[in-house]
Amino acid sequence: MQAGATVTVLDNLSAGKAENLPICAKLALVVDDVCTSPQLPELVASADYVFHLAAQVGNIKSIESPETDARTNVGGSVRLLKCCQGTGIRKLVYASSSAIFGEAECLPIPENHAQKPASFLCPE
Repeated sequence: MQAGATVTVLDNLSAGKAENLPICAKLALVVDDVCTSPQLPELVASADYVFHLAAQVGNIKSIESPETDARTNVGGSVRLLKCCQGTGIRKLVYASSSAIFGEAECLPIPENHAQKPASFLCPE
């Protein structure tokens, strides 16, 4: 935004708060879900860049509700990618999480940290 960009955030606020976003005339918050938002195709079509950060996080949640986890993390990603097809976006950036490292051996976690994801699909 400091470089003059207009930023639109699509977030269902299931793991965050609107108060965490800066107050700025060039920032718009759309409270909705990437899996179901009827605005998603329009938002993507009007963007130059898309940063995909939407995910349900937490191994316990994935164990307790694997269908919801897959709907959000897989289905939401597929829907976003499909919305990007045929648009003029210049780049899509997908952000992973520190969950790929498992229990951190040190903080901050360096990029070359051993990957030891822990989940019900990958027990240690």
